[in-house]
This record gives sequence, C-alpha cells and structure tokens, in this order.
Amino acid sequence: MRESFLFVLIILITWLPSELNGQNNVMHSVKESKIKAVYGFSKGLPSFKHKTNVEIVSILQEWEVNAIFGDYEDFDLVDQLHRAGIKVFVEVSFFVGEKWWRDYPVSRPVKDNGTLLEKEDWYAGVNPMDTDVFKAVLNKIQRIITSNTVDGIWLDFFRWPCHWESPKPNLYQTSFDDRTINLFLTEKRITIPNNISNPIKRNQWILEKHLNSWAEFKCDQIVRLAEKVRQLVKSKNENIIIGLFHVPWTNEDFNNALKKIVGQDLARLSSHIDIFSPMVYHAMCGKSPQWVQEITKYVYQTTNKPVLPIIQSMNIPRELSDTEFLHTLEFGLQADGSSGTIVFNLNGLNEAKLLKLKKVFEQY
Repeated sequence: MRESFLFVLIILITWLPSELNGQNNVMHSVKESKIKAVYGFSKGLPSFKHKTNVEIVSILQEWEVNAIFGDYEDFDLVDQLHRAGIKVFVEVSFFVGEKWWRDYPVSRPVKDNGTLLEKEDWYAGVNPMDTDVFKAVLNKIQRIITSNTVDGIWLDFFRWPCHWESPKPNLYQTSFDDRTINLFLTEKRITIPNNISNPIKRNQWILEKHLNSWAEFKCDQIVRLAEKVRQLVKSKNENIIIGLFHVPWTNEDFNNALKKIVGQDLARLSSHIDIFSPMVYHAMCGKSPQWVQEITKYVYQTTNKPVLPIIQSMNIPRELSDTEFLHTLEFGLQADGSSGTIVFNLNGLNEAKLLKLKKVFEQY
C-alpha cells in the first residue's frame, strides 16, 4: 500500500511542472490571440509611401499590429502579410450612398411622414429591403472572396437608416414605401382598417398600434440578409471570418432604437456573425473612454460571441489627446469578452498616438 502511494506521489511530482507549464502556455497563447487591427490601411499613407512590401510588413510588426483593413487587392503584399502572421480583413458597405439612390431610385427610404430621406451630413441611408442593392453588394463579396485571399469580411451599414454618430442623433422611422409596407403587413398578418386610405395616416396607425411588430419586422429582415451573406461566404471558404460593424447602443439607449430604428437584434444576429464590432467612437457620441469597456461587455453578454470593438483615433468632433487615445485603447483590449481592438483609423494616428499604440499593443 505504501509502495503504491509512493509511486503515485512520484508520478504527480513529475507531471505537475509540465502540466503547469502547459497551462502557462495556454494563458500565453490567449494573450497572443488578441487581434490588434488598424482600419484604413493604405500604401499611400506617409508611414508607408515609397516603401517596399517587405518594409511595410516590418513597420506593422514593429507597431505590434497583426491585422489590417485595406489594400487586400495587392496580392504580393497580402502574401507578405500572411507570411508574417498578419491577417487581412475587408470592410464591405451595404445600405449607404447616394450612388444607390441614383442607380435604384426606389432604394431611397421613405419616412413615416411620407417624405424621402434627406442626406444628413455625409450620410445617405438606403432601404435594406431593396433587392437590387443587396444583390449588387453580395456580388461584390463573391468577387472578393473568389479573387483574393482574405481572412475576414466585415459587414458595414448593415441596418436600417440612421446617422447615429452623435450624442443626440436624429431618429426617424423608415421605410414606408408601399413595397416594404405590403411585405410587413403580409408577414405580420396585419390588416389596415378600411377607414384609413391616406398613406401618412396608415404609417401613423402602424407606429401607434403595431410598433413592436414593426421593430420585429425590421430585425427579421436584417437577420435574413445576414444569413444569406453567411451562406455565400462559408460556401466558398469556411475559414473566412464574418464580422459586423454595428451601432454601439444597448437596448436601453434611445428607447430601444437599436431594434426599433436600425433593426439590429444582436442576440439573433449571433447565429450568423462570428465577431461583433461595436463602433464605440466615444468622442463622437459624447462618452468617456470607459464607455468602450461597458459596451464591449454588453455585446459579449448579449451575443456570447467574440467582440472586437473599433475605437476612434481621429480628432472628431474635438481634439483627442494621445493620453485619452491610450486609455480608450486599453479599455477596448481589457473589456470582458474583448478579442482585441480595431483602431479607426490609421490616418488619424500622429507620431504620439503611434507610440501609445505600440506601447499598449506590446502588452497583448
């Protein structure tokens, strides 16, 4: 009995150091797995201009960057990046742009008061129910994943219209064109009363009597479109990540405008999205850097999926100090559920901010 005990003890003593070392390796790999991405990469930027692809990769490695958004069509550069372990992601814009208004006039959303959606600053929202627009963007994605070696596709403007980058955004209901409304009524089995024939009164009646159904309908459409994107991408390459740039609100913000206005139900979208990227531009939204951490945690708890917050580096609408940028970066990387962070954008990084970026990225 004693000999058996001694034998077991010897085995444990021999096994424990290697096992603990294995756990340390796991922890180390988790630390290394953080995505440290920069958005808006271009070989034309001052840091990379007149540099060879090998030199560009060396600069990115020096900054501790391991993922970029941009220049995915430069085959040699992509090959060099992949050899260095740097991933290449692509942002694809869906329902935005005056171009779609011109090409497909019916894609321009109709507000509940019957007027066409106006351009707000640079933003021109598009009705996500327009099949021509969706097919065109889907074809673009197919061309990208067929002709290029990319690691991830991030869906952008994948929602109903809203220019949200403000402490007090203008919130408007869209789209009340006949085609969209008829589909809503059919899907939700709702009948307009016979005494309502005026379109504007019809719209008001829907919002007064069936707002929850309307919000659900808007979310339904975005989820369905996300499913179609996933089917296309994964059928071509199962390893390509599908990310989503989404509005950085909780269900409590602006009376649940995340669902009622923009139609983004994060919990439901989690079936089709691999990584969620809340656009936590704190200065634009009038928030503190710590807000980045709060939203990241919320998205993780809501979706149970990896979260890759995208933070701002640009001086909009005010000066963003390098110290404030550093804190925002740290909050994005340290938040519960964070898989790393994306810096928006590379062009907004001056020398001081670059030093802060490198300092923080070195720790992850």
